[in-house]
Amino acid sequence: MPIGGQPFGTSSSPSGSSVDAITNLHGDVVADGPGDVAATIQPLAVTSGKLAANAVTDVKVAATAQIAHSKLADVATSGGAVLGAASPGDVVEVPHGVVARSIGAAADAAAARAVLGIGDMASFANDAIAEANSVCGFSVSPRVLVMDMNNKPGTLSSPWLTAGATGTGAISRVATGADVGARELTTGATAGGAMQLYAIEGADYCTPLISELIGTKWFVAFDFKVTTTVDANTQLAVGWNSLGLASGKPVLGVYGPSSTTKFRLHLMQSSTGANSTIDIDGNWHRCRMWSDGTAGTVYARVDGESAFSLTGLSAMGIVGPFFHTYHPTSSGAQSVRNRMCVYIVEGQI
Repeated sequence: MPIGGQPFGTSSSPSGSSVDAITNLHGDVVADGPGDVAATIQPLAVTSGKLAANAVTDVKVAATAQIAHSKLADVATSGGAVLGAASPGDVVEVPHGVVARSIGAAADAAAARAVLGIGDMASFANDAIAEANSVCGFSVSPRVLVMDMNNKPGTLSSPWLTAGATGTGAISRVATGADVGARELTTGATAGGAMQLYAIEGADYCTPLISELIGTKWFVAFDFKVTTTVDANTQLAVGWNSLGLASGKPVLGVYGPSSTTKFRLHLMQSSTGANSTIDIDGNWHRCRMWSDGTAGTVYARVDGESAFSLTGLSAMGIVGPFFHTYHPTSSGAQSVRNRMCVYIVEGQI
């Protein structure tokens, strides 16, 4: 190493003088004297030889059971490949930042809901949006409201702003079995028992709301499971509630006065409606109700059946999401389970 611009072994002092010592040098290289200057590499200096000796290689990584970077090239990075290779209980990251957990082929519905939330809300909502775009033909991007049952309805953390019970009407969370996490609404066994959920009441609004159903494009999707025997007075349904209108609200579900065996689309407190082809039973069903903007017409579909419709919807003014259970007699409680409802609207306040 040059000292003062001179090669090693050459005095850097005037003729007749000598360099006795070089002091105050720090770092990896230190020179000392007297005599010709010699460079000493400190023990902790980083050299290319030492780097080579400590290089990270596939062989060394394999010996420590770690994953070498070169091995990553052999692993497919698609979401399907990552999830397929994961063991149950693993948390993996798939493209677009989506974090999912591998459940395993033999996992039951309860385990899936425990991992993904109450029902697979993302898939349910995405399916609803795709179908809504297809049947409604939105001309502008719609607003989407997922009315889930994760938090107890009637609390500030729930999109269901109000939970109104009449008589022995009640709502509870299913704690065990395949339906764990769902909410069960029941009328109770007393005459006039009811349990109703609202996202709109008085001056409290939960968006998206529609200022008028007539002529507006909207779509409602929900899952539904009846857990009691339906009779001629049973009313269990999901739809729209109006601030100032007692009758004529469009709902889809069970309406015993018209049918105890088929799901029904109808206007509340009226005889206007149409029956589904799907039987009422103790299984989960996916229900959809919508308007494509045709004034006075409402369409519906349960599971994979063809769409059916009713006509005669009247002006309702401001409306919001609504879940309705009611039984006028004391012949027995009527109950239904739900995990989520998705409301999609083109026009809102």
